Amino acid sequence: MKELFQIALSAIWSNKMRSLLTMLGIIIGISSVVTIVSIGDGTKASMNDQLSNLSGNNFQVYMNYRLDSEVFEKAMITTEDIAALQTKFQDETIEISPESSVSGELVGNLEQPGATFSGASSGTLKMAKATIVEGRDLLDEERANKKNVVVVGERLAKDLFSGKSAIGQTLFLQMDDTSTGFQVVGVYTQKDKRTDSYGGFIPIETAQKILNQTYYGSLTIYPAEGQSIDVLSTRIVKFLESRHDAEGQDFYKVFSPEAAMATVNDILGKVTLLIAAIAGIALLVGGIGVMNIMLVSVTERIREIGIRKAIGAKRHHIMIQFLIESVLLTLTGGIIGAALGMGLAAIACSLMKVPRVVSMDAILYASAFSIAIGLFFGIYPANQAAKLSPIEALRHE
Repeated sequence: MKELFQIALSAIWSNKMRSLLTMLGIIIGISSVVTIVSIGDGTKASMNDQLSNLSGNNFQVYMNYRLDSEVFEKAMITTEDIAALQTKFQDETIEISPESSVSGELVGNLEQPGATFSGASSGTLKMAKATIVEGRDLLDEERANKKNVVVVGERLAKDLFSGKSAIGQTLFLQMDDTSTGFQVVGVYTQKDKRTDSYGGFIPIETAQKILNQTYYGSLTIYPAEGQSIDVLSTRIVKFLESRHDAEGQDFYKVFSPEAAMATVNDILGKVTLLIAAIAGIALLVGGIGVMNIMLVSVTERIREIGIRKAIGAKRHHIMIQFLIESVLLTLTGGIIGAALGMGLAAIACSLMKVPRVVSMDAILYASAFSIAIGLFFGIYPANQAAKLSPIEALRHE
């Protein structure tokens, strides 16, 4: 076997340029597959990271905004609904927070003045993983009296009140034709929260007052430890439907980061697989090239085959020799292609600003596929060589 390897290596090395051109299709195919799979994995990791930072272990139940206006009024989530939910599911949830927010533009010298102030109940800041770094949290009294007070994000405090403390300052939010003032009572920081707009928290009752609303469009539910989001969300939706006499009428929808992640991963996985399969066509083309060159090699070495068979080489020896040569060509091309693919993936991920994920599975599968191509497309030429008659081979000029 060692001798067969040496003969195969010698044949490849003696035709270096031809061997390199033969491997080119394999190199292009493998590098394309590795690059695409790595970019897909990096994009998937980036999107999963962003989705996981949205809100952590919670889910939202919201009204179906496609309902007709009359049915929409019937589906409105009221304060009484929230109280009933908090009583019914008190052992299965940490917090059930109604959602309401106001958006507008901040009055001041800001390049991008857009801001969104979220309505906060007693546990909202804690559940949102917001840490007070200056001042204080909103008070129950301020919520009850619908005070125009706000806890602002650290970035907003620095940009709007640069050089001085934001505590006690008044900021103005322009909404349509109305400018509303809010007194800053606290500054918070929120780890890993990614947003281009300025943020803040105001009493949810204040948000409802500004919006002139008596209902809530959505709720954020934080499950207790060990609770299944799928099971709990289904039960909460059914409970709300029963209160509004709307069983099975699709009044309410559920959104959870887990479900969004599963959907994103499924879509990206399918797209990556499809593009990788298209790139894999280059592997088949490369395999055909390998078979073509191996047939040429057999034709060139007919006399050598005849001599070897005349001095005792068996049919399987000749066949194994040419198979080894074919596999070495494709495996070498596969290794070069995998290395090139990793380099291209690193450059592409850097330009796209997504994490570089080295897909070892893709590299292993690509290497195994290279060997399989070498065997598959090498069998026919090897068999052609092995079945040559020694007499006919020796007579060949």
